[in-house]
Order: sequence, then C-alpha cells, then structure tokens
Amino acid sequence: MQATTASDFSPSQLAVLARTEMSSENKRSHQLDSRSDEETSRASKRDRRTDPLPTTSRSFLDKYTVGWMSALPLEMAAAKGMLDQVHPNLTEQDPEDHNTYLLGEVFGHNVVVACLPAGVYGPTTAATVAKDMRRTFRSIRFGLMVGIGGGIPSNKHDIRLGDVVVGQPTATTGGVIQYDRGKSLQEQGFERSGMLNAPPQVLLAALSRLQAEYLTEDSRIPEFLADLPKKMKKRFGHPGASNDHLFLAKYPHIKDNPTCEQCDHAQTVDREDREDTEPVIHYGTIASGNQVIKDATIRDQLGKELGILCFEMEAAGLQDYPSLTVRGICDYADSHKNDTWQYYAAATAAAFTKELLSFIPPPRVLQEDPIPQLVSIVNETLDVSKQYLDVSSKTLGEQRRTNQILEDRAVDLHVVHEACYNSADVGDSPRCEANTRVRIQRKIKQWADKDDGEPFLWLVGPAGTGKSTLIRSVADSFHQDKRLAAGYFFKRGEQGRNDTGRLFSTLAMQLADAIPCFKNSLRVSVGDTDRDSMDKKDLRFQFERLLKNPIETLPILNTKGPPRVIVLDALDECERPENLPRVLAFLSEICNNSAGPLHLRIVLTGRSDPRVLRALRSLKEEESVRELQLHKAYIEDTKADIRTYLETKFTEIRTDAKIQQDPWPSLKDLNHLVHLATSPEPLFIYGATILRFVYDVNLPRDPKVQLAIWLKQCEDDRCQLHQMYDPILKQLFESIRETDVEQKLHLLLGALVLVTTPLSLTSLSSLLSIDIDTISFWLSYLHGVLDVPSGSQKPIRLLHKSFSDFLLSEAKPDHDYHFQLDPREHFLHWLEVSALLRQTSDALEALQDLSDLVKSSFKSSSELVDFLKDATRTISSFASIIERAPMQTYASLILFSPVASRVRQQFWDQRLPPHSHIEGVKSNWDARVQAFDVGQRVQGLAFSPDGKLLASADTNVRVFNALTGNHLMTFGADCDPQDVVFSYNSQLLAATYPGRDGTVKVWDRTTWKEVQTIKTSAIVIAIAFSPDDEVLVLISSHDNTQSDKASVKFWSVRSRVLQKEMNFHRRLDPYFLERIAISPSLEQFAICSTNGTVVLWSLVTETAQHTFSVDGSEVFALAFSPDGGLLAVSQLLASKAPSVYIWDLATGSCRNLGLANTTALAFSFDGQVLATTSWYNGLTVWDSAYLDPENDQSLSDTDTAHNSILLFSPNGKLFASHAEHGTIEIWDSQTGKAVLGYGTWWMAQGNRYLSGIGE
Repeated sequence: MQATTASDFSPSQLAVLARTEMSSENKRSHQLDSRSDEETSRASKRDRRTDPLPTTSRSFLDKYTVGWMSALPLEMAAAKGMLDQVHPNLTEQDPEDHNTYLLGEVFGHNVVVACLPAGVYGPTTAATVAKDMRRTFRSIRFGLMVGIGGGIPSNKHDIRLGDVVVGQPTATTGGVIQYDRGKSLQEQGFERSGMLNAPPQVLLAALSRLQAEYLTEDSRIPEFLADLPKKMKKRFGHPGASNDHLFLAKYPHIKDNPTCEQCDHAQTVDREDREDTEPVIHYGTIASGNQVIKDATIRDQLGKELGILCFEMEAAGLQDYPSLTVRGICDYADSHKNDTWQYYAAATAAAFTKELLSFIPPPRVLQEDPIPQLVSIVNETLDVSKQYLDVSSKTLGEQRRTNQILEDRAVDLHVVHEACYNSADVGDSPRCEANTRVRIQRKIKQWADKDDGEPFLWLVGPAGTGKSTLIRSVADSFHQDKRLAAGYFFKRGEQGRNDTGRLFSTLAMQLADAIPCFKNSLRVSVGDTDRDSMDKKDLRFQFERLLKNPIETLPILNTKGPPRVIVLDALDECERPENLPRVLAFLSEICNNSAGPLHLRIVLTGRSDPRVLRALRSLKEEESVRELQLHKAYIEDTKADIRTYLETKFTEIRTDAKIQQDPWPSLKDLNHLVHLATSPEPLFIYGATILRFVYDVNLPRDPKVQLAIWLKQCEDDRCQLHQMYDPILKQLFESIRETDVEQKLHLLLGALVLVTTPLSLTSLSSLLSIDIDTISFWLSYLHGVLDVPSGSQKPIRLLHKSFSDFLLSEAKPDHDYHFQLDPREHFLHWLEVSALLRQTSDALEALQDLSDLVKSSFKSSSELVDFLKDATRTISSFASIIERAPMQTYASLILFSPVASRVRQQFWDQRLPPHSHIEGVKSNWDARVQAFDVGQRVQGLAFSPDGKLLASADTNVRVFNALTGNHLMTFGADCDPQDVVFSYNSQLLAATYPGRDGTVKVWDRTTWKEVQTIKTSAIVIAIAFSPDDEVLVLISSHDNTQSDKASVKFWSVRSRVLQKEMNFHRRLDPYFLERIAISPSLEQFAICSTNGTVVLWSLVTETAQHTFSVDGSEVFALAFSPDGGLLAVSQLLASKAPSVYIWDLATGSCRNLGLANTTALAFSFDGQVLATTSWYNGLTVWDSAYLDPENDQSLSDTDTAHNSILLFSPNGKLFASHAEHGTIEIWDSQTGKAVLGYGTWWMAQGNRYLSGIGE
C-alpha cells in the first residue's frame, strides 16, 4: 500500500465516474419529470438545502461510494490492511459529522472506513456513526458492517474460531435480526420486533456470484491475508487450531482466569480436525443486540429458537442503511470468551469483504441511488404506507383474536388433581400457626432467592415433625409472591397420589397455569400424543415432552427475577420408590442451569427412608442438594413454637368449652405437655393429637378429664408414638365388651390403614359387612386420628401416617388392637390383591427384598427362607396367568405347582374347586427360573453385578428385570449391537457396535440417558470396565490407517478422554480370532491365534507373558476366573480327546478337566463354579475346587442351539442362556439338566462371565 493524492485517480476511473454520474443524473431527471407537480415541488425544496462544504470538496467527497464501518480499532486496522491504496486524510468535513475516516481503494471502489468512538459500542452508536457519514459522503451507495462476532456452533453448522459469518437473507429474515428488541407481553413472553432490511441487490448478486466461485475455485482469503504488511502479519496471524476450544455448554469458565489454561479440557466438545486452517464461510442470520452474550446456555437457546449463526452488537443500528454485515468468529459467546482470536477473526472478515467487492464492477455501484436520496424516497412513501395502517390494524386484530382462540385450547393430559397445590385436600390441610417456624421459613426463602445455590432443598425429619405443614405454609408464601411454579403432594394409600405415573403431567399443567407462555410450548411439545398414550410412555419420554422441551423453548428474556419453586412433599409416601432416582435426576436437568429460560428451585420433603436416601445419593455426590433436618435445626425455636401452638389452642378450647379455671392447663401441666411433645424429638403431630383427644366437638366429653387421662397414661414412660394413640384406642375398646364386636373393630381399623384408596362410610360398611350405624359410632371415637367427613359417601382418611405405623408396629403385652399377621397365612390373599392391581412384578421384587432381609438377619428362620424362595418361584411361574384371572391364584397356581412346592403344601386346602386333583404334576421345580422372548438372535448378554438387571444385544440393546422378566428399556441404533457389559457398581451399561467406526455407547442406569459415545475408527472386539468403574477398556483391530495392528484403548468414563493407547503389531481378524478375554484387574488379556496358541499379554509391560498350546487345534473359548488367577482354555479337537485346560497363571501349571469338544466356558462371580457346554455332553456345572468330571452337576434338558450365549449372575446362583430360536432363559445353577450353546464370540471380566462360539 502507498499513499496517493486526489489527483492520482486513473483516467479510466474518472471517465467511468463521469459516465456513470451522467447516466445517474439522466435517470434522476427522468424520475423527476414523471412525478406529479406536488412531488416535484417537494423534491425541489430538498435539492435547495444548504451544503456546508465548498463545491471543490463536495466533488472530491462524492467519489466515495462504499461505506465500511468498524466497531473496534483492530477491525479498522484489518480494513486498512485490505486496501489496495490508501488515500490522504480529509482536510474538511461536515461540521456536524464527528467521525474520523480512513480513505482508500479496493478493486476500483473508493471506500471510506469509519470506526465507532473508543469504548462506546452498540446499535445506537453505530446508527450515529452511519448518520454522520451520510452528512459528509452523500454519494455512498451501500454500507459494509465488518468486524468480529461470537459464533453459535451446532450440529448443523460446524462453526470454528476464525470462520466468517455473512448476514444473508432467509425466508423469514433480512439477514440480521435484533434479538433484544420487542415488547414484553404480560405473562405471555417476549415478542421480538427488530429486523433489518435485506442488503441491496447489488451486494446479494455479488454474494451469489462469489458462492458459485467457491464451488469451483479456491478462496482468495488466504492470499489476502498473506499480503498483509509484515508488521500486521504477526498480530493478525492464525493463533493455531490447538487454541480453538469449544467447551460443553454446561461447563463454565474458571473464575478469575484470563485464559482457559486451567479449565478442564476434558469438558470440550469432540470435533473432527479440519484439513487446513482456511476459514469456512457460513451464510445465514446474524443476531444483533445491545449486550455481550457470554453464556453458552443462552447462546444455544437463542440459536435454536431464532436459527442464528452468530452474535454482534452494531448491525441493528443500520436499519435505514442498505448494508451487508460480515463477522469473523472470535469466540463462542460463552463464559470462556477471551481476546486470543480477535485480530485473526477481524482479518478474515475484512479479507472476505475485499473478495466480495472484487465481484462488483465500480460502474455498477454508481447505478444505485445514493443513500440520502433513498432515505428521502422512503419518507415520501411513508404517507402512502399510513393509508394502509388502518386496514392492517383491523386485519391484525382479527388475526390476534384467532390466535387467542388457538392459545386458549386446553392441553389434554391426565392430572392427579388431589396432589396439586390448589387441591381442596391440600388447601384444607393445616398450616403453621402465626409466628411459628419463622427462622426455618426465612432460611428456606434465602435458599430459594440465591441464583448460585443448590437447586434442591431436602426437608427431612421423622414422622410428626411438621414437614408437610411447614411446606404448605412455604408454598403459600411462594404462591403469594407469584413464584410457586407447581406442587405435588404424595400420599400413601391414595391412588394416583402414591405414584410417579402422572407426576410430570401434573407438574406440567400447573406450570401452564403459573406461566402462561409455558402453555403454548407444552402444546407444541405434546403434539398429537393423546393423554392415554402419554400415560403409557416411559418416564424419560414424559419428562422430555412435558417439562424439558417446553421449558427449553420458553422465551429467555421474560424470565428475569428470582427463581420459581416446585414443591414435592412426602417422597417417602411414594409407593414406587424405584422411580425416584430417575425422577430426581430428570428434574435436575431443568433446574441446574441458572441462565436457562426458566430458573427453578425444588423443595423436597420426606422421612429419612433408605429408599429416598438412595434416590438422593447422586444429587448429594454432585452437591446439588442442601439438607435441612427439621428435628435438629433450630431445635429451641421448634420447642418454643410447639409451646406457642399448645398455648394458643388450649386458650381456644377453654373459651369454647367455657372452662372457668385460669390458667388451664396449669403451668406445670403445660410444661409437662411441651416436654412430652418435644422429647426425644419435637413432634407437632403430638401436640395436634393431644388437642383432638382433649376436645372434640362431635363427642361431648370433659376436656379437663380427657387431659388428666392423657397425662396419667404418660407416666409409664412409653415412646411418643404409643403416648399419642394408646389413649384414643383404649377409650374406644373399653366401650366394647363383646369379643365378636372387637373382631369387627379390628377389621375396620385394618381396612382404614390398608386400603389402596380411602373408602367412604357406605363402602366400608358394604366391604366389611358391618352395620353402617355401628361403624359411625366407632368413628366418633376416632376423630383424633381420622378425617371423618359429614357425608356417608365421602372418603375417610387418616390424619397422619404415623397412626398406621402405630397399628402395624410390634404389639405390647397389654394392648389388643395391634395387628399380628402371619405372612404365610395371608400370602395368597396378598398375591390375589397384587394380581387385581396388576402389580405382581412389584410383589415379586418385594418378596426378593424380604428374602434378602431375612437371610441377613441373625434370627433368620430356615423354614421362612425356604418358603420365600418357593414363593418367588411360584409368582415367577404364574404371574401372567393370575394377572389375567386373579382367582386362578387359588386354582391353577395351587393345582399346577410342583408337588414339593412349599406354597402348594401350605395352601392345599384353599384350592378351587375344593377336593380337586391333577395327575402328572412334576415333583419339583426345574432349573429354569425365567424366560424372555426377544425374538432375535442374541449376540451378547450381561447381568448387572447387583443381580437385578439382564441386558441383551440383538437388533437393539434391551434391558430386563432379571427377577421378573419385565422389559425395562430398548436402545436402538443404526446397526445391531455386538456386546453389552455393566460397570462394577451396576450404574453404567456399555454396548459395542460393529462397523468401521468402532462405536461404543454408554448409558447411565439411573436415567437411562446416553452419557458417552466413543468412535474408535476400528472394530471393537472386546470391552471391559475397570474395577473402580473409572476406565473403559476397548480391544480393537483393523484400524483404518494401520490394518496390521491391534490396539488396547483406555477411556476415562468421567472425562470421556482417551487416557492411554497400546498397539500390538499383529493382525486380529474379527471373523476368525474373536476369542479374547480381559482379566478382571485389566492387567492382562488372553488372545488366541490361528495355530491354536493362546498368548497372555500384559497390559502393564505391553509384552507377551505366557504362551499356551496343546496340539495346534483351534481355540473356541477363553475365561479368566474372577480373581484373575486361573485361565480356562477350550480347544476343539477332531479326535474328541479331552480339550478343557485350566492354567494357573501364578505357577504355570495346567490341569485337564477331561471334557471333549467344549464350546463355551463361564466362571461364576465368586469363582467357585465353572460352567462348560459341548455338542455332546450339554451344559455341566463344575466346582472349581475339585475340577474333577466326576463331581459335575447336570442341568435339565432343553433345546440344542447354535449361537448360544451363557453367563452367571453375580451371586453364582442363576445362569442365563440364549438359544437360536430367540429365547433367553435363566436357570437355577443348583438343579436340573443340560443346555447346549454355540455363541458368536466370547469375553469375560470380573463382573460378567460370558461365552459363546462362532459356527
């Protein structure tokens, strides 16, 4: 570049300029001649305005036709680097023009470059600069807004740092939108109205020509960057691809660090490397606004909502300025924003702009009207536009009314109304007394007000500590502040309220009421899924459709203010606690992001139930939950609150009952009552029960006498639970003398605490065959523990669950109103009810839990253990029958159970029809416990180490409940899975997929969400988790780049980073050499070769440790023992000679099992049992301590099949097999006969022992 004078314009340029100006003047003259007289008059007035510049200066300035605007000095410097020539600085300009300019030439175009004032940015400043530029340079035809911006990468647009984004019109935008301009409609969200006009046709035509050129020729951007002056090259050069880090949206920048050196680079998005550093050009919509975006969540939300490619801050100011916006990407609009890429990004944007100008002939630019004249023409048409305003307004009004009708359509979902915050039951339930629980409520509000606090608050305490009463008062407070988003109040024993089946739909409908703009998002997300179909969907599907997707599509800018609150009360009363871990994990996805479209906090309450504790475990590990123990926090405050509560209520009783004694109770008695209600733990329910016992308006009794009775019965120092309920029931039972009446009263109490859904007085009378007046009389004594409505058709409810705890607790010698049920006596009754409720799978799991509990008890009865085991087998065999016909519990179940069945023997007298008998019933249970019909050839099986799940790999990955056989999940993919494996803690499930990219997918068991995808560019033939579940080990072969190598890769499960890779210079053919076994310690793996040799490789030293070979026959199966000390090798010999060898890896000694043609091997989890299969001898289970074929145990006969997969459960007691006809079978390893198995490959590891052989 060199400086020139104004006289240095070339003759050809001046000639072109003269011709085009003449042409332009003729054109304008023709336009003026065609106007009406009035228009001509207005035009004449415009033309007579005063020009503050001399004629000679005006002639010089009018030669500049392109306005180039920059926001930053570095952007102006990049523009200067692209000028072919630099012209002298201006000596004079319009007095009202406060800009300073850089003048020059690019491909024959005279360009004026302006920069915003230092430190002042945004659309308003840009508009001022553009306006002042028009004062001095009246012949400018169009503008170019060139500089840097924040990119919005997505799956569709692989935007990298240094790339260029061009604001190109789309079907709905002019290329640039102002995302923060619009109006906030009351409770309906944010309506955007900022949109720029499309660039002028001359620029769009050149843009189209340039895009076509890029399809056949290389871009000239690298050439222009290379031509930068030497001084600029270093600063404006490429920073290096290694400095381009796109972090996961959920991972924030480490505070107080100017760079990302200390950020965890394992939290970056995995992207393929580009072949070169040449910038890629992206065309689409640019978002302009008045603020810097530094939040990845907002970035992604706006990107998805508006379809934008980058953010910037100035283009929105050029609404009246025909222009094109070009932005070089210098960051990803997240918290990791820094200055590293700004100079290079400014240079790439400037270089693209220069190349664009090369496709516009200078004479073509002069054919365009100057911008000031365009503005005048626009003003003239304004009057015409106003004439259409009234018509448009009317049309708009009609459209809005139509839209409102559509908006008001109901979203049809099943809702548990009784569980909602605004339900009558919740509304009528007690709240905290005035001036009580003050500090705890303040503490809860402080937590909810924090933007950066834990998203969950868990209020925990024993029964009666006032959790529900407190949370209702807290919910009232948030509701008054318009911050309560939704509530769900669980209640044991009430259909719907005791389950999670409709939790998300109930929350969603409350959110639609609390946040009206949520309603439309919900409607769109639900789509055409009707409410009955939604009920049958998996919890993940329900959560995403009903909560996650609608929340993510809410307008961001209408969500400022403190977080909204969701309340979930009484988690311990949820009767499907196995769903709670998933529910809480899902909810954490919508409340962990403070910058998201809806900031949420969730309050949980419940007892310290082990099942609830398990559900909260992952949240505690993530430090996402704050715990507040109500029986320990502010304990002195709580005692004072209970005293205040008792004093207030006793005063009311004294007034209502017209008691003259004052004070009553005496101070001594009141202090004693407070002590009883607060020792050992402060229980509000204790105080409430005292008050209901002392005074009941429905039962006229002397309150003073009642109080004396209560105090008297507390003298024997019983627990609080018995102190509360003993006097109530004692008075009732003392009023009854007949034994048969007492038995009926027991029936009533049992029904009240055990029915699934609360029953009315009429229903109880009908169900129990007890006179309705008798029940009504008994209920009059129970107002202290029951909510008894006035009508006989309304349900009767327990006032507090602690009453059922009391009735079902261990009886005292002097009490006759506790229940003592023999589970064996009522087993069939319980099973019949489970069948009626279609909950036999739950019954089966409950039996298994009870069995485990009994076996772990020091006082366990072997008789009860045997009964529970037999009961489990019975339900497994007959569940499908009795669910269809519950009365078959007393028919088929008893009659067709094996003769030796404990259940059959126990309940033989209850069989239907009576005295019936069936011949040919088998004598005992066989080995098969469960069968799953998968309908496809299974390639892999895996038991979870906790023994609860069984995963299979066929056309999909499927997960079953190993105990009940219930299908839980299916994971589909583009190709069939080859193998499945669980982590040691049973929390992760991994699957391998064949193909050239060697894909491995990992799912989290809590939510069944895919948490990791690994592509290895090789065929994965073995996979294993490390014992600590931190590392996933893959053995692969046929690498695309080095086909003669096998590799072992160690992937971090948490960071998803490849930690280590080891290469073995040998070829592993997955079609012939798939017999690979990984030791449980991950220190060794065994692999067979074509000559029948087994090589033991060390993964520590990366060398071969041992070589095992017998006679060169092909190896068909390998298996490590769980401790890694033994290696079982099976070779298929033509001579049928013994072919199973057990190698002691410590001593190198070998023991022969003496079984020919063994096709599959599997060790049990404890290493004490070895299973083998052969074509001729079926399946044999061996005691590894003897390793003697005489000590084997046969299993029952079953189908012979190729492609069978075999494995033990973790406790060694169950065995799973798969046959070619598509059935997975589970066997009892201690009974029965043989099964044949021919699998497709084999692998073993410490938590899963699986084998099979290719045909």
